[in-house]
Amino acid sequence: MSLLDRLLASLEVRVNAFAICEVHHGWSLVLDGTPTPLIHYVLKGSGILRPEQGPAIRFAAHNFIILPPRIRHTLEELDGVDLQQVRGMDDGVALADGLLAMSTPGDAASDAPNIVTACGTIKATYGGSLGLFDGLREPIAVSLGEDDPLRGAVEALLAELASPSLGSRALAEALLKQCLILLVRRMADDEAAKSGWLLGAADPRLVEAVITMLENPAREHTLASLAASAGMSRSGFAARFAVAFGRSPIGFLKGVRLLQATHLLERTDLPIGAVARSVGYESRTYFSRAFRAAYGTDPQSFRAARRR
Repeated sequence: MSLLDRLLASLEVRVNAFAICEVHHGWSLVLDGTPTPLIHYVLKGSGILRPEQGPAIRFAAHNFIILPPRIRHTLEELDGVDLQQVRGMDDGVALADGLLAMSTPGDAASDAPNIVTACGTIKATYGGSLGLFDGLREPIAVSLGEDDPLRGAVEALLAELASPSLGSRALAEALLKQCLILLVRRMADDEAAKSGWLLGAADPRLVEAVITMLENPAREHTLASLAASAGMSRSGFAARFAVAFGRSPIGFLKGVRLLQATHLLERTDLPIGAVARSVGYESRTYFSRAFRAAYGTDPQSFRAARRR
């Protein structure tokens, strides 16, 4: 099994928020960057997405676009001139079930928007830690044909979000996971993608060590054992890991353990001590102290707050 296969086996996704974006003739819609990646699926029309920095992206109906976190951008018509601007969040209107509509003012002659996209912020991580899009530095756009499996998956996701019912969040997240795996499958055929953002722009040897932590966070990992899993010296491994992931290997392991503890606290009724042992802490007291330092509350209070 390839590194990418092993990473995808641990892929977890969350739908944070979704909105309908509408752009009318003579206007442009400005959208602020978001803390997590943002996706656009073009439902109608063609136009240009202009990031605050970097090249513009031309799009048409049934294009699927993913932007890295914190990328402020503008949606506008092709060849638009003297466009008036409106910020999406300034004129957002809440719809049913948490869906938001962000629209430019309609034209008196025709109230129908020229461009309509479904946009949303998502969180996609391997085992709750390494982000699927951590290595993404600029937007990517994919055109989806009528028979494209990814198009079918995206449209099924949008249909579920448009008419939510019992279990909609769980189903929407399962559909989003399907969409992302289909996207990864397509992008993995691109040699540049294969060695770039799909693996977090990291040395595959480092990814091997990350997978070792994700697959068994409770194991008694040490710097030496993790370096061995990567086939590197301890000093070389520690230095390269810190550059690639912004923290030490043991600091990363601690984050993996605590994130997986949050999942157990939310989804199970295991006693706190059992949760601690499940993620590699022998001492409940030490686990609680580490958890509070990371999340600002103790495990019991965290569980209670998530279940209100």
